[in-house]
Amino acid sequence: MNDSTSRASLFLMELMLSILFFSLSAVVCVQLFVKSHTLSRQSVKLNHAVIASESMAEAFYSSDGNLSSMQSVLEGSVHDQDTISMYFGEEFELIPAPGSDFDADKNEKICYVLTGKTVPLNDTGLIKLSISYTERASSEVIYSLNPELFPVHRSGLSENSAVSGDQSE
Repeated sequence: MNDSTSRASLFLMELMLSILFFSLSAVVCVQLFVKSHTLSRQSVKLNHAVIASESMAEAFYSSDGNLSSMQSVLEGSVHDQDTISMYFGEEFELIPAPGSDFDADKNEKICYVLTGKTVPLNDTGLIKLSISYTERASSEVIYSLNPELFPVHRSGLSENSAVSGDQSE
């Protein structure tokens, strides 16, 4: 009887160690899945931030730095003086601003804010648009971009002379 008890306790000990090993392996696997999900979500946020910021930069270039023209190109944007903003929901859907009385602080659906602020650069005539894509809850800047533009209409040059430049043969 003593020999069979010894074998049973040895088998029980081996079984407990196997369960412990598989439990630890399961914990490590769950941590890896959670980390991969977090990285995937961050990648999606960064990808959307880059696309939205580049769209705003292209609108800045195409409108020659005029924020009113940018607003007509960027649907759902809000513009005041030297700032243009766009608002996005949790799944990165555009939340259009319904009018001039739109208060983004009171809208609970807004999760991300894309803001462009124009900054004139000294006397050079260059205009810089400081673009930032932020997460509203944490105020964390996900992506920022700073395109610069020498507007054709402000320099007194026509578009043809600005493109062709001073070419002598």
